[in-house]
Amino acid sequence: IVDFLINELQIKNVERNASNAYLRAFKECDIEAKVKSSYFWNKESTRKLVIFGETYGVQDLKYGLTNGQVDFILFDVWVEEDFQGDITQRYLNFENCKLFAEDAKIKRVPSLYVGPFSVETLQEYTSGNTAIADVKQIREGIVVRPQMERYHEEIGRVILKSVSEAYKLRKGEV
Repeated sequence: IVDFLINELQIKNVERNASNAYLRAFKECDIEAKVKSSYFWNKESTRKLVIFGETYGVQDLKYGLTNGQVDFILFDVWVEEDFQGDITQRYLNFENCKLFAEDAKIKRVPSLYVGPFSVETLQEYTSGNTAIADVKQIREGIVVRPQMERYHEEIGRVILKSVSEAYKLRKGEV
C-alpha cells in the first residue's frame, strides 16, 4: 500500500481517510498502479520515486469538474537511484518528466511554451484561459523551468512560478 505524501505531510491510505480529496484523487486516478507500471519505477536502479502533482476540483476553480469530482495532474518527478553502490537523487529533467507521464499514463500539466526565456514571453503566457481543461476559467499562472535541471546558488533548484493577476484578485484579495 502506498501512502500519499503532501509536502512532508503523510496521509495514511486507510479507511478513515477515504473521503480525503487528495487520497480520493490518488485512488480514483489509479496513480499507484500507473506509477508501478512505468519504466522508471521498474528500472533496477530505482530505489525511490516521488511524483509531484496537484489535486484539483477541490478549491473554487473546478476546471470543469462537478459534484465533488477530483482529478490529479502531474508536474514533477524525483528519483533516487543506485548505480553500483553510487546513490544519486535527482529530479527528472523536462523531457524525462514528460516521458514518465506518457509511460505511466498520468495526466501532466500542459507545456504552453518551450523555448528561450524572455520577460515578454513570461507575461504573454502567465494570464489567459486555463489550458488544463476545455472550459472558460482563468489560468492560475505558469511554472517556468529549464529543459535540463540546474541549480542556482541563491535560489536552489531553478523552477519558478509566475502567478496571474486574475488568480490573485479572484476573491478580492491581494
